[in-house]
Amino acid sequence: MDKRAVSGTMLILLLVTILSIACNIQTGEASGTIYVRADGSVDPPTAPIYSSDNVTYILAGDIYDSIVVERDSIVVDGAGYAVEGPALESGISLSWRNNITIKNAEIKAFDNGIYFFRASNISIFGNNITNNKKGIYFSEGSGGCQSISGNTIIANDNGIHLEHCGAIISKNNIIANDNNGIYSDSGWSTITRNNITNNNYGIQLRVGGANIIGNSIAANNIGIHAFMGGGTISGNNITENGSGILLEFSNAISISQNNMTKNGDSIVLSESTSHNKITENNITNNNNGVMLNLNSESNEIAENNITDNSNNGVYLSGTMGFHPGGNIISRNIVNANNNGIYLQGVLFDNYIIENNITDNDCGVQVQLSIWDPSGPTYIYHNNFLNNTLQANVSDPFLVGGYPTWDNGYPSGGNYWSDYVDVDFYSGPNQDETGSDGIWDHPYIVNDDNKDRYPFLGPGGRPEKYVPVAVIVAPSEGYVNEVITFSGADSYDPDGGVIVSYQWNFGDGNVTTTTHPTIVHTYTSIGTYGATLVVVDDENQESDPATHEIRIKGPVEAIQELIETIKSWNLPSGTEKSLTVKLEEAVHLLNKGNENGAIHLLMEFINLVEAQTNKKKLTYEQSEYLISEAQGIISLIER
Repeated sequence: MDKRAVSGTMLILLLVTILSIACNIQTGEASGTIYVRADGSVDPPTAPIYSSDNVTYILAGDIYDSIVVERDSIVVDGAGYAVEGPALESGISLSWRNNITIKNAEIKAFDNGIYFFRASNISIFGNNITNNKKGIYFSEGSGGCQSISGNTIIANDNGIHLEHCGAIISKNNIIANDNNGIYSDSGWSTITRNNITNNNYGIQLRVGGANIIGNSIAANNIGIHAFMGGGTISGNNITENGSGILLEFSNAISISQNNMTKNGDSIVLSESTSHNKITENNITNNNNGVMLNLNSESNEIAENNITDNSNNGVYLSGTMGFHPGGNIISRNIVNANNNGIYLQGVLFDNYIIENNITDNDCGVQVQLSIWDPSGPTYIYHNNFLNNTLQANVSDPFLVGGYPTWDNGYPSGGNYWSDYVDVDFYSGPNQDETGSDGIWDHPYIVNDDNKDRYPFLGPGGRPEKYVPVAVIVAPSEGYVNEVITFSGADSYDPDGGVIVSYQWNFGDGNVTTTTHPTIVHTYTSIGTYGATLVVVDDENQESDPATHEIRIKGPVEAIQELIETIKSWNLPSGTEKSLTVKLEEAVHLLNKGNENGAIHLLMEFINLVEAQTNKKKLTYEQSEYLISEAQGIISLIER
């Protein structure tokens, strides 16, 4: 045989062998849909996903297609690797699945980053989800407890999209999504401690309700846009948005204790948004502070700081057929705005009472207004202090008359810092002998607008009503715990000042203070009746207010924790392992062995963590049990 022919044949065989070996080496990357099958297998088996127990599935390399989960009660751990798409697919998808955790993955460039169809008890945390149409998408009534926490969700169309379901959404960075940071079209969600920044809509809720608490919501076109039937918006820092909060067709919402600064319009209630409460917010340095328009009725705006807004502090506006009515604006600080309160359009039966309206360019501005014949707007018991123009009524259409500037006699009108008269007389016509704390002549806003009973001093109604004591305190506490009691909601109906607070805590401790808030420590378990009597600046005492508080020791706290665990209907083995540990701790406490009880509670915490890793407890149940156990340990150590 020709040696050259043999050599050529051997060379070809060698090259074929090398190419075959190269093609069978795994590179840590995969393409083509990958399945976690119902039996626990991974299909194809060459995919860079491994599991030693058919529970936790860990990525071993980047994946350039979709993952479909067909198995319940598993963890998909991205381990920092990417799942990167073809655009029209879902990165990780599952339907009709239960008890799934997805964590530590980079998910990008899909139609849906993570997609759930009628799934329940889902936990998504620690992922980077970017450049998808929908970052996280729950569809068609997914139920149970959905938890979305600790993720970075950036540059999607919708960051989180909930359809016919709710979720617990916490501690996420939701940034620069083209449409919505969070979108929900129904269901009830808890949205807390997220950073929601630079989205078109930070949060948009179309139906249902939500508790939106403790978030940073900044630099969005609209911070919160909601069509809600119930819920809470509280304790958020809402800054530099085009509009901070916009409610439409919403009712029974509590908006409280938010910091609303540097927005275009801070809070807007529109389109038949009714029976809401806006209380105790800091509303400063916006264009408009609070706006009510288009049939927004029976809302309460109370005890807010509405300061330094460049246009209007509070703005009420209506049109024929759509006119705000029955709103109460009371006990607010309305300070240093262009217009403190601005009334425009068709209005009826609104109440502007007991506000401090100070240092505005115009205190109350009434312009181009039609007062509905069913009731004017009432403006009384306010303090108008040092406004450039205290009040102005310009160009009204006379339907139903002008606003009413007092509440009749003897209730009175307002205090006007630019007015000084005499007080020799009293009575409805100010023609009866004897002073009454009301100037004898009206305060003139213009020829058609008069306060008939202006006060001599701020808050100076003439009646001498008994003050009312109100206690705010927890209903339960622990032995040796520092417990705060507040009388700050106490008030004097005649506008006086509460000068002292007389506390009796029901355990023999009686204390009088000039400050409304006080702390107290109970040293024994039991149920105590605390009482408060307040005294006003005319030395009038209130009737006692009472408040019952139950004080528990560590034994009672552990027993309540046992009952909570039993109420969860956990698997019998899980429930028994947890409750036995706690019952042993109670036994040691009853024998005076506190160190032993603490040791058992530490073992209980370790057991909770182990059961959570086995998916016997949800993440929320685990957090609750660990927090309670740590609190009981602190209680024992006091």
